[in-house]
Amino acid sequence: MQPVFLQEQGPVFLHAVGDKDFESETAHVFEAGYRFRPLDRLSFEAATFYDRYGGLLGGRIGTPFVESAPPPLRLVIPVLFGNLLEAETWGAELSFEARPVSRWRLNGAYSFLRVVRRALRRSPSGPGSTSRSPGSGCPRAARRTRGFSLLTGLS
Repeated sequence: MQPVFLQEQGPVFLHAVGDKDFESETAHVFEAGYRFRPLDRLSFEAATFYDRYGGLLGGRIGTPFVESAPPPLRLVIPVLFGNLLEAETWGAELSFEARPVSRWRLNGAYSFLRVVRRALRRSPSGPGSTSRSPGSGCPRAARRTRGFSLLTGLS
């Protein structure tokens, strides 16, 4: 079979194809935390979490093909959507709030988040086999805020 090449101006179409067996995504979420208030105007909080997500919506490029009817000649690139991903997240946050005087508020926090995504492979070895590939790195964030109440009840 001879390869078919499109002219430079030939249109290219993306064709979205859904999986008829698509199932709802699942989430298993675990959280724990503790708040400590040693003084009326000072509090500390620590929280941690672990989450597992299954059957996440993902897309992959199918095999492109050339279509000629109806004219004009065009390249069609199928994009296949289905339950193609799973993920895990875990992390922690430490925070505090201080009120040195009744109208002045200081807050601070540090957060750590780890995300790992895996593509579910549908291969000759059967459905459900996975290929583990790490997702994003270890984002960390720190923040501090301060506020001052101008009037009672407003901040």
